[in-house]
Amino acid sequence: MRKTTLKLIPLAVLSALSLASPLQAGPVPPLVLAVGGEPEGGFDPVMGWGRYGNPLFQATLLKLDADLTMVGDLATGWSLSADRLTWTIKLRTDAKFSDGTALTAEDVAFTFNTARDAGGLVDMKILREARAIAPDTVELELTKPQITFTSHLVGLGIVPKALYGKDYARHPVGAGPFRMVEWREGEQLVVEPNPYWYGGKVPFPRVSFVFGEEAAAIALAQTGAVQVAAVPPADADGPPQGMHVLHAKTVDNRGVMFPMVAAGQKTADGKPIGNDVTADPAIRRAINQLLDRKALVDLALNGHGSPAHGPVDGLSWDQPESALPDADPIAAAVTLEAAGWVDATATVCAKRTGRRRGSPLSIRPRIRCGRRFRWALPNRRRRWASPSSPRAKAGTTSTT
Repeated sequence: MRKTTLKLIPLAVLSALSLASPLQAGPVPPLVLAVGGEPEGGFDPVMGWGRYGNPLFQATLLKLDADLTMVGDLATGWSLSADRLTWTIKLRTDAKFSDGTALTAEDVAFTFNTARDAGGLVDMKILREARAIAPDTVELELTKPQITFTSHLVGLGIVPKALYGKDYARHPVGAGPFRMVEWREGEQLVVEPNPYWYGGKVPFPRVSFVFGEEAAAIALAQTGAVQVAAVPPADADGPPQGMHVLHAKTVDNRGVMFPMVAAGQKTADGKPIGNDVTADPAIRRAINQLLDRKALVDLALNGHGSPAHGPVDGLSWDQPESALPDADPIAAAVTLEAAGWVDATATVCAKRTGRRRGSPLSIRPRIRCGRRFRWALPNRRRRWASPSSPRAKAGTTSTT
């Protein structure tokens, strides 16, 4: 599918935390967060929990620092063989799980092999075998070279071989900074510092994550019941008294997805797929050229975001020269005309080919900010029909 993307900061954060809190006298109170993020499947890294790093209860071999540089977490050293097939990882010897048992290379090998075979969100098919060659050394052998395998070194939390089982996702034990106290699904997760964590003292005696709708998070923030709350952009400009807004730059983006194959095809299980209109690359390209991404940011996100033309905008491997200019209805019209679409009186594009020639194409955004999304389309839209439609044959054109 083709994706028209918009880079955004989906949630601003209201915070009542003081940056000077480490200097305050007296005990630090528990921290209460209403930031969402409850995992449906629980806290099992093998099945995908924490796959973007920092899995809360578990430790990873590597981690990303503030500059997104890979540094050691459990690993004190790592190297890749000359044939780029085998990673050798040296482990720290002071790591313990939250039950006090030592974390060894056997646990690391077990975690990687189990993730490979689990068929979860962790795609580890490239791994041939993980093996412990010493209590503090593990080898990860791949089936073929793949430098992006390093993402698993950052994202896969290590689980204890002796304790891992079917209930692990809801009763996790790990070597990360926290251990679970209570989880009431859909309501609240309570954690406390892991006393065996090698990373230093956690500043809060207890942390509670409150789950629920965004409206509930705003209500809690207004009553002072939470110290940090994630809110939608529309509510970010009026923080409650005693709180302020924090913005975090992200690589998060949203997009409009279009089928790229013609109608009449089916999936392996017999479900119909395809669309005769959006299967035409000219339609998808014209929509990219027509949309005003800046208006989307201003209207739908209250300015809390930035336009994007792809999923990696701003990253080192981005190719900004490949982006199509947007907010350009003339360029969109040229694209459609070159593909054989004819300017007509229809309010929207009509099918150029397919079972219902000349029938209108209607696009209704199905997102919460749908009305504002539609406002971002240029007001002066040209109207298009297929060459075979009655409107096109009449030779009429739109003056809008």
